[in-house]
Amino acid sequence: MIHGSETAVKPARRTAPERLEPEPIGALTWLLVAVALVPLGLAMVRVLTGTSAGFHATSDNALNELLVRDVGRHPVLLGPFSRNDWSHPGPLFYYLTAIPYRLFGDRSSAMLVNALLINGVAIGVTITVAKRWGGLALALPVLLLQGLMITSLPLGFLENPWNPYITVLPFGAFLMVAWAATCGDRWAYPAAAFIGTFCMQTHIGYASLVIAVLAWCGWRAWRGRAGDGLVGGWWALAVLAVLWFPPVLEQIIHYPGNFRTIFHYFRTTTEPAHTITEGARVIGAQFSVAPDWLVGLRDINPFSGQPAALTSTPVPVLLIPFGVVVGLVVRSGDRRARHLVAVLVITLGVGILTLAGTVGSMYEYRLRWTWVLAGLCIAVTIAHTARAVARRITGQHARPVIAVCVAGTFVLGAFGIARTTSYVRPDARDTKTLSALATAVLRELPKRPGVVLINATSFSSLTYLPGLIAIMERGGVSAKVENRQVNRVSFGIHRVYTGGPLRARLVIASGTDIDAIATRPGARIIAYVGRTPPERRAEALRTFDRLTARGVTAFDSRLIALGEDLLADAVFALPTSSGPHRERRPSRP
Repeated sequence: MIHGSETAVKPARRTAPERLEPEPIGALTWLLVAVALVPLGLAMVRVLTGTSAGFHATSDNALNELLVRDVGRHPVLLGPFSRNDWSHPGPLFYYLTAIPYRLFGDRSSAMLVNALLINGVAIGVTITVAKRWGGLALALPVLLLQGLMITSLPLGFLENPWNPYITVLPFGAFLMVAWAATCGDRWAYPAAAFIGTFCMQTHIGYASLVIAVLAWCGWRAWRGRAGDGLVGGWWALAVLAVLWFPPVLEQIIHYPGNFRTIFHYFRTTTEPAHTITEGARVIGAQFSVAPDWLVGLRDINPFSGQPAALTSTPVPVLLIPFGVVVGLVVRSGDRRARHLVAVLVITLGVGILTLAGTVGSMYEYRLRWTWVLAGLCIAVTIAHTARAVARRITGQHARPVIAVCVAGTFVLGAFGIARTTSYVRPDARDTKTLSALATAVLRELPKRPGVVLINATSFSSLTYLPGLIAIMERGGVSAKVENRQVNRVSFGIHRVYTGGPLRARLVIASGTDIDAIATRPGARIIAYVGRTPPERRAEALRTFDRLTARGVTAFDSRLIALGEDLLADAVFALPTSSGPHRERRPSRP
């Protein structure tokens, strides 16, 4: 062996994964975002000028407004109340909207502004990420299809802060930001954790979808631990720890705790679940020739509120080109595209399983996330098809294609602007009724200190209960509800009556409950909204009973007219000397 005559062989080093470089966020990106947000900006002006006077939230939106008002004053540890005596997992929605709510006047119309702000940010993030990691070829289809979907949504959807609605567009932003995280954006993984937590805490139906996609992002971050991926992963864990601290604290300090109640409900419920076939049908319907996100909401079962796709077999023809694109992308060397289709395919698969696991009725209003998912899949299909065509045509021939996309974007923007002129006040009938009831109640309240104890007799009258409390609180009146578990969870512990002097005892009644409450000793109507005056209701009821006794069917025009005459809402004042009266618990259908 001759020293120095041989070359030392070094062991192979593991190289870090190739870093993907995004496109810079420039003036073109901001232009695309601005075009998309012009209709929302005009809608915001419309909300502030058209609903600032006389608009009052009702039902779930009023209940959410009460909890937004609690931020900074009382502990807010849970999300929106569900119909099953538990709340959605967390309060991030309330903390996000508390400051804008106060900035825009501490009133119900500020909640509509909050919804527009959240949806506007979601649209902007979706388009920005599409341009950053997919270039103009992806940003334009995303913008176009998002515009089509927005114009297909019902009027008033974007400014409605109801939790099944306010999470739809943010879910699309979550998917795009999760994709950016898998491409190596250090900020994207904690951002995905934040947006995903918002969706999941605000509506539990997103839990499995968000967890699956975040797990995929975590795996990609671990694979890229030699670069920025692991740093983003640690930041994501920090974000999750902060955002999930309130509901975890609630579980620790309260018994049985919200998490345990949710788990118990889903483990013991007797409501039947659905099948994988039904889940595939619901998602497949958004890949049909005329999906809802393209032509508008249709084909809803009027009796159950479920999509007609559950009992039909829609042909998902648009899924075929998407499947072809997925196959081509997997075989290609385009890592960005592979990461994006992975996020979408995972969401499609988990989405089918999630829908199959839905217990009870699969209400359509909970399924709008399928619109966003299908729209992104079609946008990816269009983008890759356009790239394939662009490789075979010269730049001169490509300009008309780009011009058509840009022109289509501005046409959709103009249509969105035109829609804002058709703005109607959300829940116009309910807010008008609540305003009339509240005005009369505040006028009739006795001039003495104490708590106003309010109750409702049915699901219909429960619509006005949280809104009436919100109006009273804004007027400096202490209003509380009965001390029951369902009220402690939904209204907050500080709003249940636990004793002390009563200023008044009120009960809200609707329909024939009005006539039942009127027979109680000492009951007095202090507010009434209805076609038939209170003094004539007894006569109308006797006529109704005579007709039914004679065998007149419910479809007879006379009975229908009488039924409409008896529709009314009222607030009664009950005696306060005997202590709180326990009404029967309102039932939810």
